[in-house]
Amino acid sequence: MSTLKNCFFITPMGEKGSEIDTCSKQIIKNLNQLFAENDIFIKVQRTDQYNQIGIMAANIHNQIKESDLVIADLTRNNPNVAYELGYANAFSKPIIQICSTDAFQLSSDWRHIYTLDYNLENECANFQFEQELLGVIKKINFDPNYTPITASTGFVNVGDTED
Repeated sequence: MSTLKNCFFITPMGEKGSEIDTCSKQIIKNLNQLFAENDIFIKVQRTDQYNQIGIMAANIHNQIKESDLVIADLTRNNPNVAYELGYANAFSKPIIQICSTDAFQLSSDWRHIYTLDYNLENECANFQFEQELLGVIKKINFDPNYTPITASTGFVNVGDTED
């Protein structure tokens, strides 16, 4: 049996019941169902789905640090999403960027990284998104030293030293 991996979903949240909130929850539901149907042992959650108390920012930091994978929804160029995505990159998390086709105008900081587009209203486009996502997920080897920006920054993990 494979070990269940945690996937932290970075997303704009919005007010409870808002379009943003509903869309985010639908994506999580769809991804968890997709993974279950394809025997991919990953559980996707956003910060309010963890059973934690305390300061939200500290919880988000811990959730990102403890995650095995991060999926970031870049729809609407949300500043909180940008911050959390940068934080995940700092911890060398495998990251998959997604964005709604309705709002597919990525900021210049994100354009150079492959981003999957989704459309929850179009069944054909959604199927294509899911197939692309499955392909990406199957290629991730959960290498703790990899992040999408590793190659461009030249960062290399040198390991422990005896100084």
